[in-house]
Amino acid sequence: MFKFIKGIKEAKAQKEATRIEEINVRLAEERAKHERICAEFAAKEVARLEAMRKESGEKWKQRFREECELQGKQVPAYMK
Repeated sequence: MFKFIKGIKEAKAQKEATRIEEINVRLAEERAKHERICAEFAAKEVARLEAMRKESGEKWKQRFREECELQGKQVPAYMK
């Protein structure tokens, strides 16, 4: 009788271990997917911010050149 009960407990423990392993695998897959999505977003955001920074710099240079021309000043060589 004791061996029978012990066998049932071992079977339940094995079933629970299998269930926990399946959950861990699923969580690992979801974590990897989340990290990939975050990395893609970060790359897109960095590219977007870099483009905005460059565009802003070009606009600033253009306004500076126009202001120099309006005031009759020579535009510095590094701004051309």
